[in-house]
Amino acid sequence: VGWLVGLTLIVMVMLITQASHSKLIFLANDQMFDNEYNRGDIAHPECYENSRNKEHGMILSAVLSSDKVSSERIEVFVPVFPNEASRLEELCGVAVYPDSLSNSEKRMINRTHKLKCLDQYHQFYLNDTLVPKNIIKYQHPNQDENGIKAFISTNGLENGKHILKVEKIKKEGEPHRTMQIPFFYFGNSN
Repeated sequence: VGWLVGLTLIVMVMLITQASHSKLIFLANDQMFDNEYNRGDIAHPECYENSRNKEHGMILSAVLSSDKVSSERIEVFVPVFPNEASRLEELCGVAVYPDSLSNSEKRMINRTHKLKCLDQYHQFYLNDTLVPKNIIKYQHPNQDENGIKAFISTNGLENGKHILKVEKIKKEGEPHRTMQIPFFYFGNSN
């Protein structure tokens, strides 16, 4: 019996050590998440597709294609975690439809409702100015993370450093999670 207790303690220490080094801790603690990714003065390599690698693991923050943008739009992936389902339902409620609809019609209503809710849940800012966006649901190929891909116009953006801020909004209208990603824009030929 004594060896079983000793083995159990060793396994517990190993699990706690592994969990303390895991980025999954950010999913349970919004403050730790915000301290890590809510800084426009730090360019985290895992927040840019062109500098991510397998060692970065699961995507925990918004991801731009590059830290250098020169096109007419910015494309950004924002993960949506399973533990956010309750926040989405609180914000938007559930889809309502008549019982007479077919299952495929109900699925279509549910998909439309979820996309509208995801659009309401995410706000995007360029240099602290709220900007319009177009979104689609997206499954990122990194580890099949679910989320959205947003497309934001760079029209009128000056060459130089900018900060993209993404906020996930609570029902009360206040953000519960904020991510900031600095990038450089070089698309203006003036």
